[in-house]
Amino acid sequence: MVRIFSKQDEWSVNGKTLNFKVKLGNKIAFKKRIYGPKGPLYRTVMSIRSMNKIRISTDKNELDRELIFNFLHNEARWCKRIPRNIVEKSIKNSLCFGAFIGTQQVGFARMVTDYATFGNLVDVFVIEEFRGNGISRVILNAVNDHPELQGLRRITLATSDKQELYAKFGFKELARPEIFMERFEPSVYS
Repeated sequence: MVRIFSKQDEWSVNGKTLNFKVKLGNKIAFKKRIYGPKGPLYRTVMSIRSMNKIRISTDKNELDRELIFNFLHNEARWCKRIPRNIVEKSIKNSLCFGAFIGTQQVGFARMVTDYATFGNLVDVFVIEEFRGNGISRVILNAVNDHPELQGLRRITLATSDKQELYAKFGFKELARPEIFMERFEPSVYS
């Protein structure tokens, strides 16, 4: 399943619309004005809004497994040092969502589910240079709209700092936390 999402060709930062483009090879980027202690600084930032399309795919053959492994193994707070074989096994046994700009994968999420009653959304990330461009919202919309996930009684997730984002997609604090239990092994990958 592949969906195409279009974005406007402008970018608003602190109330000012910046719409001057810079060509980087065959890609278009925006110059972003950042105000530092000594006045405006400029840096080139790849922007999904300048490239018009974010593509979400659930085809596991399209996934950049090296990118996914490197992010989860080296950067993700929740599973640092996870072994490659565990990442591969987790992809194999989950419904995966890859976010792409052109052929470059820029984000990922996976749903662990029985496709009937329950799902657990995990490993949601956008690579650093593409954060702040709404890619996570596009991924979450694709998860919410996926036909195989409609009618699930409960979808859970764990997050330490993105509650506000997930709330926009219907997630709430546990209504009855007293009925939930877990077995947690934080050092399993050490």
